[in-house]
Amino acid sequence: MAIIYAREIPKERTATGNYKDGYKYKRAFFVRTDSPTESLTDISNAPGIAFQDLHPNDASAMMQTYDIKPADDSGLLYVVTFDYEKFNPDDREPPPGEPGGMDFKPPVWGGSSSVTTGPVYEDVTGLMIVNTANDPLEGLEKEYAEERLTLTQYYATHTQWMALSREYTNAVNNATWNGGAIRTWKCQGASKKLNIETKDGATIVYWEVTWDFAYRADGWDLKPWNIGFNELAIDPETGGYYARKTIKGLDGRPVKQPVALDSNGLAKTPGEAPDALSFQVYESKDFSSAFGQLFTPG
Repeated sequence: MAIIYAREIPKERTATGNYKDGYKYKRAFFVRTDSPTESLTDISNAPGIAFQDLHPNDASAMMQTYDIKPADDSGLLYVVTFDYEKFNPDDREPPPGEPGGMDFKPPVWGGSSSVTTGPVYEDVTGLMIVNTANDPLEGLEKEYAEERLTLTQYYATHTQWMALSREYTNAVNNATWNGGAIRTWKCQGASKKLNIETKDGATIVYWEVTWDFAYRADGWDLKPWNIGFNELAIDPETGGYYARKTIKGLDGRPVKQPVALDSNGLAKTPGEAPDALSFQVYESKDFSSAFGQLFTPG
């Protein structure tokens, strides 16, 4: 089961108002799923709107109620309607991780260090590890120091952390964060725990969410060898690249092992060591806005 799409319905955008109560707004979304037994909770969350979210055009109105109805008889298409009304800022629950409201605790940072095993292609000076024929030695591993941070935050409802968890799990930082350069920190996910406590005869319910972050000094980008069996062919008249051609060895036959390529896609001179390419395979996110920075309480 999965959500296929969530699209706002422009003609359903409405607003009403009066002098005493201010404005009321309504927004509606088509939500398409691939299963008639899709969770109604997942359908309601698909547009990415949670309780207490402010209206995009009026910060004095927040989402207070929603409604889900089938759009047809297929059981696959629904209309999710959100109602926004004026609110008193004093009655609004505190933002995630901030103290107040329901006796929330402040965010708590933690950390750990360990050693993990991973692939290696350079020595300690940054030189490629190759054999005497300048071919790279593959399948080598070494131990890496792994620095980890944890952040425990407290939320009033599950809707406050659910979208964050989906958005940030397996993402990397898009700017300097906690002393690490761009794309060196990765959010490994979060554990969530519902707490129910009794204080002074009142029951307090809140979520305790602990985020886990891992650091790599050389970043989380994928770095394969720039090697292959083909190279770009050059047009002798224009000097431009126009096609690929098979790389041939000194015997004039197609090579049986991949050959190192230069930055222009041409085969390097036999014996030259290959270079490593770099690809961004993890989405970049703003960690500072979601998690803040590591701090020691005063």
